[in-house]
Amino acid sequence: MMNAKKMMLMTVLCAAFIVFGMVSSASALTINADDYLYPGGLPSLYWWAGLETGQAAIDAIIGPIMGDAPELYKQDAAPTGGAQPADEGPFAGSYSTPLPGDSSGATITWDGGPYIVGSPLYLLVKDGNATPAWYLFGLNDANSPLTWNGMDNIVLENFWVNQGAISHVTIYGNGPGPDPVPEPATMLLLGSGLVGLAGYGRRKFSKK
Repeated sequence: MMNAKKMMLMTVLCAAFIVFGMVSSASALTINADDYLYPGGLPSLYWWAGLETGQAAIDAIIGPIMGDAPELYKQDAAPTGGAQPADEGPFAGSYSTPLPGDSSGATITWDGGPYIVGSPLYLLVKDGNATPAWYLFGLNDANSPLTWNGMDNIVLENFWVNQGAISHVTIYGNGPGPDPVPEPATMLLLGSGLVGLAGYGRRKFSKK
């Protein structure tokens, strides 16, 4: 009886630790512009760059690359002396990207709810007043080392340092769409339930 009791308790507690680990652990996809020099480094099969400053001109170039994938999420930088505009796109409620008007970096954070999935996905980082004026990165594609599960942070670093600033970030994709997952609060409740189950099992065995 003691062995069975200990085994059950260990199993339930391990499951609880896994749940809490999922809540507490955080990963990130970091994209450092220093690794993508332009024009010194030639664009490849998974990243592109250009000198076009207008969005229409950029769209004309990146549209064929992406297969005209729709815009899933977009965040504009705050204008000088103004407030940052609201997020845009069907996943605007799931992500946030604090983006001051003079920033050379940004972090796209999943805040909960449906998240972006699929392959390939594309991330556009635009300035418009520097060289290059924009970068496009392929995510989750067979040709790309950049993989993103839709929940990890995307950390952008060293974009146009002392040259300009990020004006907006946009994620495009033709993936299968929203993939709902339990909210962190729900996962905490699940973990608490598992711990409670362990206590129940302990009481049950103690009566025998």
